[in-house]
Amino acid sequence: MLAALREAHGARMADGPLAEAFDMLTADPLRGVADLPRLQRELGVLRVLPTRLEALRAGVQVAR
Repeated sequence: MLAALREAHGARMADGPLAEAFDMLTADPLRGVADLPRLQRELGVLRVLPTRLEALRAGVQVAR
């Protein structure tokens, strides 16, 4: 289902302020130790997500 969501809306979400979060949420699952660098990147995205969401609520342009 997530792959279908990525296929249907990926292009539209690619340039938005939440593109990284969308990519992370619709990506293939983590499978093992080799995915640890990806996990580290995704944790970084999750750390800044509340700030980006708040900026969207306030109508502020969010930098990538």
